[in-house]
Amino acid sequence: MSLVGKLKVQLDPAQLANAQIIEREFYWAGLPAGLAAGAIANAWHESRLNHLAHNTSGEDSAGLFQLNVRGLGHGMSLAQRQDPVQNAQRVIEEIKRLGVDDLVRQNPSVSYAAQVFAKEIERCAACGYQGGDSELHRRSATALEFFPMYVSYGFQPWMIPAGIAVTSVVALGAYAYFRVYRRA
Repeated sequence: MSLVGKLKVQLDPAQLANAQIIEREFYWAGLPAGLAAGAIANAWHESRLNHLAHNTSGEDSAGLFQLNVRGLGHGMSLAQRQDPVQNAQRVIEEIKRLGVDDLVRQNPSVSYAAQVFAKEIERCAACGYQGGDSELHRRSATALEFFPMYVSYGFQPWMIPAGIAVTSVVALGAYAYFRVYRRA
């Protein structure tokens, strides 16, 4: 099951499609799934996962991650910033440039990923304060609400034989333990 398939909130079809685009682009870029989850939570706060969102008051920000013409959206047209694939790819370029993915690989919590994404990639002006009802706290809480049961490493095929091996060792240990104490 995909990351977006694990979402615990209802999204409309357009929002769901945009969340899937973010997940796909992050996956193709080799980024951790936890970082994609944090990015989806941040895109929810930036644009409500609406790739056509456009904020012209004070700054000219557009798209899923509200790329600003003076920031990450520099050099991109409005149409490019509103294209969900190009918007996500610009964010991915910044993630790779800064090496933020390494931070998230070391601490794969979606809550942490959402905070790192907000502070380092989005550079959310209201995300400096980390306690209580701060914007950073809200983004972290959204990541946990969207993906409450998320285990960043997910299911891996090697887990089946590893699980069988562990179960076998435990069963053999229990068998030996009871044989020794039964004789006594």
